[in-house]
Amino acid sequence: MPPKRAAPTKSSGLRRNLVEAEILERAAQLFSERGYAATSLQEIAAELGISRSSLYHYFSNKEEMLIRLVSDLVLSSEVALKQMRAGGKGDATVRLRGAVEALLGPIIEAPNRFRLLLTVEAELPTPIARRWRETRRKIVAEVSEVIRDGVRSGRFRPIEEEVATFIVLGMCNWVAWWPDRQREDVEAVTRGIADIAVSGLAVGSAEGAPDSPAAVIAATREQLDRLEALIDS
Repeated sequence: MPPKRAAPTKSSGLRRNLVEAEILERAAQLFSERGYAATSLQEIAAELGISRSSLYHYFSNKEEMLIRLVSDLVLSSEVALKQMRAGGKGDATVRLRGAVEALLGPIIEAPNRFRLLLTVEAELPTPIARRWRETRRKIVAEVSEVIRDGVRSGRFRPIEEEVATFIVLGMCNWVAWWPDRQREDVEAVTRGIADIAVSGLAVGSAEGAPDSPAAVIAATREQLDRLEALIDS
């Protein structure tokens, strides 16, 4: 049975927060690389260079770690959603750029946690799983609305709304799998992907711009490859 954790004092609070943050980051990395079910508390402790009993002073079990990791990321996604909605009903290209920048924030800040969230969704405890699904549904709806408004106003080329929405979301999500060195320049990554999202849909943004979903996906992939190459150079 895990030992009882001592009540934190003011003097120990800061150190505890720092240690917990380090434990959670290492746990997120191991969970995303090896799988949540396949990673043991002993492996997490070994990765941190501490004993399993020392780990129990901070977390009682893996599920507690998972809930903390996912809760923090869901909260960040909820904040991103509020930022997207704050864009109001203005120009669709400006709103789409703002949406992409808002969505990329939590992903670039915590890529290990975001990869984990996508890979262990089926294993999440019910309350946090329900909260994440609802947040994700609202994000999809918000991006879809921006694209719909852009098409109706003539700022975006006619394209299937659902396809365009998931192209944009997929571009953002994929950053979590980039090598660390390609995420170092946060502003360049954010600006570059926002540019690609807007230019891929905007009317008259490029001569011979693709109109079919397959062509848009192919063009988007090519632009992302160029962006990765530029950041990696």
